[in-house]
Amino acid sequence: MSNGEFDVGVQEHEDFTRAHDWIALLSTGPFPYLAPNDSINVTYAVVCGTDSLALLANSKVAQVAYDEGFEIASGPPSPILDISYADNSVILSWAAGDSLYQNEQEEWLPLVDDDPRRQPEHHISRMTGHEDFQGYRIYRFQGDSFNADPYDQAMLVAEFDKVDGLGFDTGLPPKNAEGLRSFTDTNLLDGFPYWYSVVSFSAPNPEQDLPALQSGFYENALKLYPGPAPTTSGSDRSVGVYPNPYRSGSHFDARVGEVELNRKIWFTGLPARCTIKVFTVAGDLVKTLYHDDPASGMESWDLLSEPVRTIATGLYVYVVENPVDGSTQRGKLVVIK
Repeated sequence: MSNGEFDVGVQEHEDFTRAHDWIALLSTGPFPYLAPNDSINVTYAVVCGTDSLALLANSKVAQVAYDEGFEIASGPPSPILDISYADNSVILSWAAGDSLYQNEQEEWLPLVDDDPRRQPEHHISRMTGHEDFQGYRIYRFQGDSFNADPYDQAMLVAEFDKVDGLGFDTGLPPKNAEGLRSFTDTNLLDGFPYWYSVVSFSAPNPEQDLPALQSGFYENALKLYPGPAPTTSGSDRSVGVYPNPYRSGSHFDARVGEVELNRKIWFTGLPARCTIKVFTVAGDLVKTLYHDDPASGMESWDLLSEPVRTIATGLYVYVVENPVDGSTQRGKLVVIK
């Protein structure tokens, strides 16, 4: 605004010194040689940051994106997670990625830059043409859903940094027997919801003035319910149910919306595949559940009957049938509303 009609510090109809939405005034130029009826393309970057250093770092990312033809700089992607369970624990596993593959002649050849088998630990940066993976961060949130930024609500439970003289050099998670990176989170509450996310991050790139880049929380975020792994044939663990008795208004009764929706009790100590039938004490079938999960020995019930109706306070009998060995287990549960 070189014509003098508005300058920095000049206040017009409102106070521009107070905190408010600063996307109120955009300008560009001057263009002293722009003739009448000519046109010009202008590019704006809206840059945000939690403080001045973050604002400066993010501005550099915007500049690199503009210089590279509007290609946004990104770090290594989040890994694809595999989940398994143990008592009060969750086991997260994922493939590390590789830079080579073996062809039919058993020759080791390099993978092309954008081959998904490289991800995430051999990710190639489009900005530099080099591998940029630095480490992992593992986040956990206890709750059914987020109501704010997940990075503000979730807890950073672990951070792993490859040993290369940069960062903390803590080393990466060990690999299990299947060659997957593995992390076990313990001391959890069985049957309560937890969110997990494993994000990848890169090292800062001084050559391109790029800060460390982190993959997105929701790229692989999963809501899990910790519990025991499935029982196997010959196991001495019996089927159980909790909470038992079920009491309306307890911590397990975290309902949202309609009163009778989102209730949940858990059958535990189950084999990988089984059928659960719930009866009244008079022998009437209330609900049939089909459990088929090679990772978990638990199955939830929403306390609704078939057809979908609410059940009454009372004593119920459950029967668990194992189709593999033909075994049957029985038990009782009490519902108090």
